[in-house]
Amino acid sequence: MDGTYASVRWTVTGTYAGGFPGAKAEPGTVVTFTGTDTLRMKDGKFVEYWLNSDMLDLLTQLQVG
Repeated sequence: MDGTYASVRWTVTGTYAGGFPGAKAEPGTVVTFTGTDTLRMKDGKFVEYWLNSDMLDLLTQLQVG
């Protein structure tokens, strides 16, 4: 089908290992943030992809800024 869309809402939880520029969070800090992926399909293939993630939430947890 042309113009068919699929959307997925996700949540990621992980442990910060360090190395992010400007981050003041200690390595070992557990972080969680969310996002949405939207894909458009045409002729049975994915032809477009959009990602929307809550980077402000992640950067806040990493104490960037």
